[in-house]
Amino acid sequence: MHNEARHKIFRYIVVGSVFLAFAFMFWRFTTPILLAAMLAFALHDSVSKMEARRISRRAGSLMLMAAIVVFIAFPLTFLILKLVSSFNEYSEIGFKNTKAFVWLMQIIHQAQDALNTMARSFNISISTLGKPTEFLTDHVGTIGGWATAFVTGIPGFLIGVIAFSLALFYFLNESEQIKKTFLNWDLLSEAETNQLVAVVKTSSRLALISTLLVAAVQSLIISIFAYFCGFDDFFMVFIFTFIFALIPVVGCAPPSLFLILVSFMNDKPGAAIAMIVAFAIASTSDNVIKALLFNSANDQIHPVILLLALVGAIYAYGPAGILIGPIVTQLAFNVIPIIRDRNSIPPNISSDL
Repeated sequence: MHNEARHKIFRYIVVGSVFLAFAFMFWRFTTPILLAAMLAFALHDSVSKMEARRISRRAGSLMLMAAIVVFIAFPLTFLILKLVSSFNEYSEIGFKNTKAFVWLMQIIHQAQDALNTMARSFNISISTLGKPTEFLTDHVGTIGGWATAFVTGIPGFLIGVIAFSLALFYFLNESEQIKKTFLNWDLLSEAETNQLVAVVKTSSRLALISTLLVAAVQSLIISIFAYFCGFDDFFMVFIFTFIFALIPVVGCAPPSLFLILVSFMNDKPGAAIAMIVAFAIASTSDNVIKALLFNSANDQIHPVILLLALVGAIYAYGPAGILIGPIVTQLAFNVIPIIRDRNSIPPNISSDL
């Protein structure tokens, strides 16, 4: 083997080893970095608009990063404090004596009585199904284990948020330098790179805006109706509805149906009807918002595909998969034309990145 060939192989081994070691250090932050990269694509134009208004790119990136962190931190902080408070109450008096457990048992008793009455009217025996209250009582200890696991996982979550914030600021502030580095690697032509960047920006923005906007509107509608129907904890209803509304096909149905059921169980038919109306309005808003955001029906991906992609993303990336899943799915469908029509890409196409 010639010396030049040996040197070339050794260089590849050294560079590959260094890059593997470098990538391994960031392996635990793959999910927050990936989410930050996609959000950076979606928010790039906003930073450019700030620059046009004589706001430095660094300041604009910092402002957007802070706004995103506050948007994430406020509801999560409220939820964590609520859960920690409930956990402390559980530790002091036992879960069986908490207001939440007593209220839940009352709801289950009422639902079981209604089910028994319905079964007797059809001459059906449901005694073999067992009692849900007994099952819940027997598995109370599991809830304590879940609460403990949640509290112990908070430090790791906070580290992930810090990694996400720093990565988002870096991608927003150094986007032009990242693009120049990618072009220097000569993996794609400049025209292909510009079109790829444009597609990623559009896909990330559409998927992100449509997902978050639909969830926010649906949560706001359900929460407002619920508040005036006697459910005083506005923020708790909003947060849980928002989480479910991020899931395609499922949407705001679970919290809405639960509130309708509770209203009926508490002999409040007026509140139940109002919540049914709220559910109908919130469900319709999904189609209205997406019709305004997407140019045509061809831009929209079938909800079943989105649901399957979301489930896979949650398995792969954890809770962050709720946002990563729709963005990657939208991107996958939009990148195909670049590969298929690569010979027809105009050489002067620009991505503004």
